[in-house]
Amino acid sequence: MLSRTFRTTVFKLHAWIGLNLSILMFLVLLSGSLLLYGVEIEAVLLPQMQADSTAPQTPASVGQIFASVRDAYPDVQINSITPRGGGFLADTTFAVTRWGQQINVWTDPITAEVIGTTKVNGLRSFLHAFHVSFLMKMKLGDLAVLSFSIILFGMVVTGLITYRRFWKGFFRAPAGEVGSRGWWGGVHRLIALWTAPFLIVATVSASYFLLGHFGIRPAALNPAPTMERETVLPPGLDGEMLDQVAAVASEAVGGMDITRLRMPGTKKQRFEIEGVTRHAAFEGGTALVLIDPSNLKVLGAYPASEATPGRKLARILQSLHYGTWAEGISRPLWLVFGLASSALALSGVLVFSARVAPRPQEAPKGPALRRAWRGMRPLKWLILVGLIGTVGLYTYRFTEVFAPDWTRVYSRVPKSDGELRISGPPQAGEPLSLRLRLNGKTAPAAQVTFDGKPVDSTLRPNDKGALLLATVTATEGRNRVSVILPDRPDAPLVWVIGRPID
Repeated sequence: MLSRTFRTTVFKLHAWIGLNLSILMFLVLLSGSLLLYGVEIEAVLLPQMQADSTAPQTPASVGQIFASVRDAYPDVQINSITPRGGGFLADTTFAVTRWGQQINVWTDPITAEVIGTTKVNGLRSFLHAFHVSFLMKMKLGDLAVLSFSIILFGMVVTGLITYRRFWKGFFRAPAGEVGSRGWWGGVHRLIALWTAPFLIVATVSASYFLLGHFGIRPAALNPAPTMERETVLPPGLDGEMLDQVAAVASEAVGGMDITRLRMPGTKKQRFEIEGVTRHAAFEGGTALVLIDPSNLKVLGAYPASEATPGRKLARILQSLHYGTWAEGISRPLWLVFGLASSALALSGVLVFSARVAPRPQEAPKGPALRRAWRGMRPLKWLILVGLIGTVGLYTYRFTEVFAPDWTRVYSRVPKSDGELRISGPPQAGEPLSLRLRLNGKTAPAAQVTFDGKPVDSTLRPNDKGALLLATVTATEGRNRVSVILPDRPDAPLVWVIGRPID
């Protein structure tokens, strides 16, 4: 039996931590709950993410998706393709433009026709960045959130300690005749009991990510090395070749439905194909196949059934944390428990406000939230500073307020020869400012054209070569900048900005 003094001490600790961290708990739990359906929520707000073909038909292959995106935007770098096989959501292709903008290209899951594009930094990205690192692009943010999961686990334990015979309270309705304090206390205890298993699973599974930051993770895969090659992608890569890659990967694991295909980003990287095998329900997880871009040979095939115990445990913890452990059931269930846990944090604040509410003969102490704010004496100003910092980080990472004035256009032109920067993403029919730097003694006499037409501006000589500042009108085409130097008339320098993104 636990002594009354011990329970009282634990209760005070529970109440103190819960009140002072209530805002943080609410935001972390709410963001995690919304992330369960982050893509779907975005799709409701953005029609270009919605699929037009909902009838059951043969889904488009990764090769068809690749060819369709390449036809629409020939100058983007395609990094990954995520087929969804039909339904409400369109297929996703993650790509990067020549001016460095990250975009998602959405295609019809049946016809592979391009529906539209969206920026990567959308609602889901914001929720994910806040939930995993408080918007901080550093390990400190990750560790802060993961450490917070330990505190949340402690709140569950201390709450169960202070609630005597808690197992009898699962169906105990809040008593309304005992006043607001008693009623809110009953609500708080009832929500806490029903969400306790969920919170324990969520916080314990988060330990997997925390341990990963300290280097404790499953052993790395050991595939065969890739052959040396001169280009990042195979020469002549098209949709037909990518379908061949998918077929090789599927055969390597006995057949699978591809869920993601990652393109190589360097000369040493390979094709990475993830998919669900025919026996996915019994294997638990997805299969992974690595293919050499040089000869399309399998470098490593890793069915879920042959995963090491460490990787199987990691998959279990991930599926528990992300709510993907039972298709069609777990995500809705996790959403309900997640939102209820968010309400739990708020109900705890209302319990405190009711406890310190004035008696009838006392002077008023203000609204409930004001009483709670006054009770957060040690940490309320630190929390306020943190919220202001969160707004600042959001403005910096997810808006154009701090976007650079000039953005470099990526090209095969060596930096030693020159560099092109533009004032922002091109928009057809709108002015586009160019900042072209050329190196070499003959640079001031170079001829500069934009989509085949001479640029109406003068190159200004400097100590390294010449500088051109000009304004042109962007077109629906590839927006190509060419430079012909007097000493190299047969080897023009070419920067392809690319087609405007809708």
